[in-house]
Amino acid sequence: MSNIYVAGVAMTVFGRHPERSLEDLAREALQWALKDVGCAVSDLGTAFYSGMTNGMLQGQFAIPGQVVFSKIGIEGIPVFNVENACASGSSAFHLACQSVRAGSCDVALALGAEKMNIPDKARAMAIFEAGWDVSRVEENFRILSRLGEGVEPPPGSESDRPYSRFMAIYAALCRYHMKTWGTTQRQIAAVSAEISASAIKMQEHIGEAAAVAEQSSASTEEVSASTRETSASTEQIAASAQTLSSNAETLNALVASFTLKS
Repeated sequence: MSNIYVAGVAMTVFGRHPERSLEDLAREALQWALKDVGCAVSDLGTAFYSGMTNGMLQGQFAIPGQVVFSKIGIEGIPVFNVENACASGSSAFHLACQSVRAGSCDVALALGAEKMNIPDKARAMAIFEAGWDVSRVEENFRILSRLGEGVEPPPGSESDRPYSRFMAIYAALCRYHMKTWGTTQRQIAAVSAEISASAIKMQEHIGEAAAVAEQSSASTEEVSASTRETSASTEQIAASAQTLSSNAETLNALVASFTLKS
């Protein structure tokens, strides 16, 4: 198959969700994606699950995708787990496209879910240390950190709380970009502000959709109540009709009795 289409997309609001489980977040993304394309879970032929923290933070190794998918209604189809560091999501998407292109299914799902906000922050940040050659950690850090030389970070920009050294490397890469192409702090801040604004808009959209769903549910309940009232009224009318019929029969019997006596 040559024509491959991204038919439906969705995501949860990016942020901290301590009260929600991993499968709850995955379920929300799945339901909105299916609604976007207008298909059902039964239309899915293959599913790819991306993530790299389920094993280290939730203790779910080996089959994280199968476990999450089984809890949100996806069963009986091939499920593949994709772990490829920061490229896990795009790799799952690539494989989903390949699956459709190869003709193994008509609809493939790529879904990524991770929940990194845990009380032990140092443990969560330590996950990043596995994202490079662990036999050359200090050498890796020294080489990558040098990329930021020539642009001094503003005073107070380093956190005194536990954080991954990858954060320092990302900052070095950013300073390298500033040094090489003249990127300014204001431009970087503008990107951050735009992302934040988009996240707020998405949250408002989800809130509006949830409100519409609640209104629809309320309307359904009102219709049900009206139906029950109508049913009760119908039963009352039927009872009244039966009473009238019984009275009419009694009246006919009295008339007949009066006729016979006359």
